[in-house]
Amino acid sequence: MTVQFCLPFWNSPSSVSDKPPTKKIEDYRPGYPRYAALLSTNGPFFLCRRFNKLRARILLLKQDRLSMLEQRLDQVDQEESSALFLGKSRADRNPERISLQSEIETCLADYDKFAERTYRSLSFAPAHQRDVESLQNWLSGTGCLAREETAYLTYGEELASLAPEHDSAVMGIEAWVESQLIRFYRGFRNADKSLEPFSQCVERPQRVYLFRSLNSTKREGHAFPPHLTSAAHASSHLQHD
Repeated sequence: MTVQFCLPFWNSPSSVSDKPPTKKIEDYRPGYPRYAALLSTNGPFFLCRRFNKLRARILLLKQDRLSMLEQRLDQVDQEESSALFLGKSRADRNPERISLQSEIETCLADYDKFAERTYRSLSFAPAHQRDVESLQNWLSGTGCLAREETAYLTYGEELASLAPEHDSAVMGIEAWVESQLIRFYRGFRNADKSLEPFSQCVERPQRVYLFRSLNSTKREGHAFPPHLTSAAHASSHLQHD
């Protein structure tokens, strides 16, 4: 009789470690690939312009077009010679009115859709100034993008954040602690020592300091060192001595 021994199933070290390597931000080529990788690490960096002036302009044009169609329809009704056509839509044989009503329906649907999109755009939370400054500092220090293509960050009043809002009191405390560390604790600002692990994850040129504020986790496959993962807000600051 042959006795067969069955070993219990177990995961070999190789099978456990067979996960895709974590990509670092500097692994991406300079330019939009690297800038997009930076934005993907932190929700509050998703900033965009609302284009309020353009939205107002287009909304006014669509509104005026409907106003003109409304006036034309009123005029057609006023000049209608057949009372039957006005009192029974099924019997209406006025081609101009039928065409106008179809055009009005199309324009109204477009107007309503644009009004709803504008409402959603205006409902986005405003961008926080420290997020804007962080991106401006990083771009200034790296020169990753052409200056004219980063000018959107200068439209502070109409910049919106696509990230959900967090507790404003907590964010205020984070910002204060962060600013005090940068201002008074030189060890925190020493790029060669205290921030060295972070430099392996995010490109940090001379005079540009990247760190994380509270509540951060790994995002989109980008790694951050353990002592800096307490940051939901990656920000960069220029040193002023």
